[in-house]
Amino acid sequence: MGHMVKDVVDPSELDRLKGTSFCLGLHGTSPAAAARIIKNGFDMGRLGNRGAAFGHGIYVTSCPTTSFWYGTDIILVAFQVKPKPKFVPHGHSHGLTTAVISHAKHVLPLAWFS
Repeated sequence: MGHMVKDVVDPSELDRLKGTSFCLGLHGTSPAAAARIIKNGFDMGRLGNRGAAFGHGIYVTSCPTTSFWYGTDIILVAFQVKPKPKFVPHGHSHGLTTAVISHAKHVLPLAWFS
């Protein structure tokens, strides 16, 4: 059986996206962390060192397989492209990218898939 939607963001939170340029991405994590993220947003103080090859930040990807390397659950996020995040192309996939966002206020969790 595939992943199912576990929870979604409060629709009023979508107002944060008005007037901004944003992209969608996937963030792989544990079920416990996903529950915290969807309820409270990202907390830069809770970020671990796992997967920090491109610096400290929130890592999101356009590749579902990559997100599963970091946890069994996935958070669909919208992230602002200004200020510009660090984009890192995948060496193994054409056209797929990972973005590293340095501020939690620039990332909005939208849905949790478990």
